[in-house]
Amino acid sequence: DLLLAYPGRLTIIYFIMLVVIATVLLTLPVSSRSPGSTDPLTAFYTAVSALSTCGIPVVNTGEYWSTFGQVVILFSIQFGGLGVMTFASMVALGTSRRLKVSQRMLTANELGTTKLSEVKGVLTVVLGTSIIAEVLTFVLLLPDLFRVNHGNMGRTLWQALFYAVSAYNNTGFTPDATGLHVNRWGVGLPILISAFIGTLGFPVVLNLVQCARRRLSPKRWTLHTKLTLVTTAVLVATSLAWFLLVE
Repeated sequence: DLLLAYPGRLTIIYFIMLVVIATVLLTLPVSSRSPGSTDPLTAFYTAVSALSTCGIPVVNTGEYWSTFGQVVILFSIQFGGLGVMTFASMVALGTSRRLKVSQRMLTANELGTTKLSEVKGVLTVVLGTSIIAEVLTFVLLLPDLFRVNHGNMGRTLWQALFYAVSAYNNTGFTPDATGLHVNRWGVGLPILISAFIGTLGFPVVLNLVQCARRRLSPKRWTLHTKLTLVTTAVLVATSLAWFLLVE
């Protein structure tokens, strides 16, 4: 009851638990391709990097980690991408079947809605949006990855799944030592679009979808949506100009 009254504490505990579980699993001998266990520091850094979706691997993901290790990383990315606050609220929903007003307000602020009655619906949209975006990316990646892997369907399915989750959650982890295959549009473009949508964040995506369904003009977008889109556009344009000048 005390934890549910303070979702911030539940969030911290939940995150720590995920880090501990992921770190322990990554230190197991079955998680790496080389004999023996992974040193705790490498496992810990990888776990935190995946869960925080900052995506800074200290070892080559495709070459160092086994399939089991990559599965652990994949789940860590997914849980981190969905958001600790979102999962904390879902745990509270599943436990008590009812969020208190203070919890609803905190979740509403985090997810970009001001109506307390919308929180449960927003949580559903968060999960639904993630699943839809990742499934679409997965499907779009299959044809070209199938050609890249010379008809190896098992490897193609695994890479498509990993890239789909990693791209939407904006991490730098890849299941292939060769990287993102940016020289192939059939692989690079779906990853690019998925990463861009994931970068906007759930509140922006939710607002855009709601406005599109109601056929509202961009003038009706929230201030948060407008600021996010403008800032993103400026950053993309500036980065593109910089690369064109120096590369």
